[in-house]
Amino acid sequence: MWLRYEQLHADPDACFRKTLHFLGSDINESRFRRAVHMSSFEKLNKMEEQEKRKNPFGVVFSGTEKTTREGFRFMNKGVTFQDLTHIDAQLDAAFDEKFSDLLEELHYK
Repeated sequence: MWLRYEQLHADPDACFRKTLHFLGSDINESRFRRAVHMSSFEKLNKMEEQEKRKNPFGVVFSGTEKTTREGFRFMNKGVTFQDLTHIDAQLDAAFDEKFSDLLEELHYK
């Protein structure tokens, strides 16, 4: 089963249902609705902000003192097809080399 971030971003309900179906899990509708709601970008972003205020170097959205001070965040921007030029060139090249076939299959190249 493949899910792309863009699909999840566009229709989280359908993607979660597809995942649960793939896993063979029954869907409890009220729990499903709550899970989709609580895992929205807005909710997770707010959770990260709250944790960073309480403990800038916490466990859930951890980071180093330097990355926290520089404003790096786990939740990023919550947008699709964003500019990734901030990624280290060596890391980007290693990722492309390791996953080039998959990236092509998923039409990211």
